[in-house]
Amino acid sequence: MSICLIGCRSGLDFLIGFTAPGIIASHLQLQLAACARQIFVFHKTARESVLCTLGGPNGALIHTGILVMERMEHNETIFCQELVYGPPTTMPWGMRPPPCPRCLEKGQESQSKPYHVKRSHNHLVVHIQCSVCCCRVKAGVRRPSFVQDSGSGMLNHHYWLPFPRPVAYADLEWVSMKPSMHEEMQG
Repeated sequence: MSICLIGCRSGLDFLIGFTAPGIIASHLQLQLAACARQIFVFHKTARESVLCTLGGPNGALIHTGILVMERMEHNETIFCQELVYGPPTTMPWGMRPPPCPRCLEKGQESQSKPYHVKRSHNHLVVHIQCSVCCCRVKAGVRRPSFVQDSGSGMLNHHYWLPFPRPVAYADLEWVSMKPSMHEEMQG
């Protein structure tokens, strides 16, 4: 993680960092300055400032998640969340699709990808398939309960995740879409 901005109004109030192992600071200079201005001049929270200055199509989120640790003034609780960008066709909800258990069992690298995205009752449902062995998740995958929409209507596919992230896809049932060699020989 790369730490870029630490703020003190009364003690240590917030920390903003990036979850990528390294970043090029010169690429973020103007955005970080705008973020600091939002916090110290306009008295926005670190979370609001990160969303409005570092989110969006020209922001840092395309390449890395942004970690925000912030102390709430009213009760001294520290919140630690990561803002992520997640186009549903590649990284739904800012998380990599779950690995294919069949490929992992064989020692192969899993290449699971979303192949169909639809809306159901105002929630995104993603169908996932492995491009190596053609296994699919049996039912569509709904957004995990710990994922929060960014709440910004202007920034589609931006989400807040708790940091560190909980296990997201633990209970998925995968089915093979390609008949096994044994089934082909019998058929």
